[in-house]
Amino acid sequence: MMNASSFRKTVNSVPLGEIYHTDGTDLYLGPDFLKDPYTLLNCPLIESPHFYFVKCLCEGDNPSDTDYIKRYHAGTLDGRIGYHRIFDFSAFYEKNKVCSEKILSGKVEPVKVYEWNGKKYIYDGKHRAALCMYYHMDIPYYLLDGKHFFGGVTGCKLDIARKKEKMYSKHIAFFES
Repeated sequence: MMNASSFRKTVNSVPLGEIYHTDGTDLYLGPDFLKDPYTLLNCPLIESPHFYFVKCLCEGDNPSDTDYIKRYHAGTLDGRIGYHRIFDFSAFYEKNKVCSEKILSGKVEPVKVYEWNGKKYIYDGKHRAALCMYYHMDIPYYLLDGKHFFGGVTGCKLDIARKKEKMYSKHIAFFES
């Protein structure tokens, strides 16, 4: 059985190929295997907690009350367990500033995207993509083959989801469509 670390290594070893560009309106958040009331599956990037988090940082607002931080604390941002802590946001502001400078100078690292059922999902780079959208800049991306995402860890999580179909119906529908 493939664990999360070996899954990431497998996906990250896929040849990247051509760089494409998008304004981001066609990018979505992919499977997170959170229960249906909390999942961000199929959430457009522009409506995501990631977008509003980077917007808050860019505008110098306090991110403590963003949906991103609330979900982080509750364990409903992604598959990680909730962790309530008081943040020193200075590191977030600094990282956001550095990434913003790269974007505005045209030196941003492309995000990794895969296509599934005619939609594009971000595998890696949600914050970079959200920043590009904030600045109204095209998002450079590599288009990965979706088949690399549906085995190993994802297959195991899907098997678990099928046993609790009512709680994970959105994910089951995503993979079975």
